[in-house]
Amino acid sequence: MGHLTRRLSNVTSLLCLLILAIGTAWIFNFATRINAVAEGWYESASLTAETAELQYPYRNRR
Repeated sequence: MGHLTRRLSNVTSLLCLLILAIGTAWIFNFATRINAVAEGWYESASLTAETAELQYPYRNRR
């Protein structure tokens, strides 16, 4: 019985490690997607600011 308990414990440990590895990979994948979206928003905002500056070059100058 002790051998079975030890084997079950090892299998459970491996299963937990597998779940942790998959979870970590998913979190990094999710963070990469969020970063890409944020960079897109930043790029869009920069282009909008440049366009506004080209359309109204003297609006914000004193």
